[in-house]
Amino acid sequence: MTICSICGGKDNRLFSAKEMMFGYPEEFQYSECLSCNSLRIVEEPKDLQKYYPENYYSFRENKSGLVKKILKKQRGRYVLGKSHLFGKMLTKIWNEPLVASWIKHLNLNFDAKILDIGCGKGLHLRELLNFGYYNLLGIDPFINHSIHIKDKLSILKQDISDTKGEFDFIMMNHALEHSKDQKETLSHIFNLLHPSGVALIRIPITNTFAWKEFGTNWVQLDAPRHLFLHSEKSFKIMASEIGFEVSKVVFDSTFFQFTGSLGYVKGIPLVKQNEQMNFSENEMREFINKAEMLNNTHQGDQACFYLKKK
Repeated sequence: MTICSICGGKDNRLFSAKEMMFGYPEEFQYSECLSCNSLRIVEEPKDLQKYYPENYYSFRENKSGLVKKILKKQRGRYVLGKSHLFGKMLTKIWNEPLVASWIKHLNLNFDAKILDIGCGKGLHLRELLNFGYYNLLGIDPFINHSIHIKDKLSILKQDISDTKGEFDFIMMNHALEHSKDQKETLSHIFNLLHPSGVALIRIPITNTFAWKEFGTNWVQLDAPRHLFLHSEKSFKIMASEIGFEVSKVVFDSTFFQFTGSLGYVKGIPLVKQNEQMNFSENEMREFINKAEMLNNTHQGDQACFYLKKK
């Protein structure tokens, strides 16, 4: 009998899931708690680094040209309340930059100390640097080497347990699910966060439409990289136990929950879906509209949790 580490539940369901991002011929066993609906891998692979090859998506660098960076900067600064009419016009054309939309309500000064955990090569940190933030640190144990950009941004090849300091804003963007010991990871975040700071945890969400509809073909199950996945209920239980209060939850799922999962149903690895999967404009519009509807009812397959210390 397996006891859930989150809620103490004793009833669970075992199932097997294939590695589908790269199409490795391997399967991994997972356990679903039937009380809080969290999912965990039963046995972590011994060589986990194998499943993060150089072409893993978060290791790619953004090659945006100078003009595109300038336009995104103006949009970002407008969304953050730091710009004027030109940024407003650009935002109406291209919408808000994703990173700016996450933090626009936090009123973070440009000198705020910001930490991004599991940041890859720092895509989101580079955007914040472009907006005007300059006290930026990223950490990721799976990158090949540390990166330093002047004295404003450092991305270190290290684990959260090796990180010191106090931060005004800490974010984990689809990184917590790669940690098997969720409570230990979140406890480190608690210790690193300034008493008045905010942590943003963005994660896939189980017990939602995509998981129920696609099962082991749900694209965000992502075996074996995702070691532990939460439902909204299980994450709130864990956060409260550590000393956090969840101040806000925003579901932000996209069409990807449909396109990626339907590719897996057909047995197509994610890295080959661009060339082998074709959806019409009407289908894509339907996926986008459905994702928005699911987000409004807390049934989208990913969410942003904003945490403050109690």
